[in-house]
Amino acid sequence: MAATTAKPVKSAGKIPGSTLKIIAMVCMLIDHTAAVLFDRILISRGLLDAVNASDGGASFLSTGNTAVIYYADMIMRAIGRISFPIFCFLLIEGFMHTHDVKKYALNLGIFALVSEIPFDLAFAGKPFYLDYQNVFFTLFIGLVMMIFLQKIDSKAQKDAGAWQRANWKVSVGKLLVIVAACAVATLLKTDYSAMGILTIVLMYNMRKNKMYCIGIGCAVLTLLSLNEITCFLAMIPVHFYNGKRGLNLKYPFYAFYPVHLLVLFAIAAVLGMAGVAVV
Repeated sequence: MAATTAKPVKSAGKIPGSTLKIIAMVCMLIDHTAAVLFDRILISRGLLDAVNASDGGASFLSTGNTAVIYYADMIMRAIGRISFPIFCFLLIEGFMHTHDVKKYALNLGIFALVSEIPFDLAFAGKPFYLDYQNVFFTLFIGLVMMIFLQKIDSKAQKDAGAWQRANWKVSVGKLLVIVAACAVATLLKTDYSAMGILTIVLMYNMRKNKMYCIGIGCAVLTLLSLNEITCFLAMIPVHFYNGKRGLNLKYPFYAFYPVHLLVLFAIAAVLGMAGVAVV
């Protein structure tokens, strides 16, 4: 993700963009550790079927070791929900403050492509899996969508009179861009899919107020899936965001995503669970 440039915001926060990025990365690592390793343990032993049995899995969860794995998995996945709205927030910040939006989009697109094989290995147990693409394809599509939305606004502002006479064209144009972005994310079967695109566009519309921005994103995610409710915890670090860039973590972050997925898959392979799919 592109780093944000220093720009004053209304609140006197103490957290720069790089700290927000680290928080999101840690939450993502916790989530992926549970998904790639703990889910594999539960699936490979048929334990998830036991939990979904007619007795609600009560007898299954009464065994200490299994219960620890199961509940740890649930807690870690809940923590992981914090990362996506923060990534969306940083995506919008990066878009608004970057000096070269085309380079930003190119880097994000290449990053998504490079990360796909590690992602497929980690979650599908094979190098190519077309039914589920990594979340950075969603963010890339969201970025391209914002570029087009901004172009529509810029064109309308050049001729205010024409815009007043045909503002319905602007609204229709924006709607078509949003629908197209949702359709592409759905067809590509990206993580969060159209739900992620809707989250990004609503956050983008609220970008002038950081708390409204992150709040609407969390609300949309939760309304579309109650499993996302812990994402509201993302509002806490964003509240303290000071609008400054902080450390330049662009390339370390680009490396972290595919590398940590490969490491988790390697651990699964050592445990003899490499072929178990968790998607």
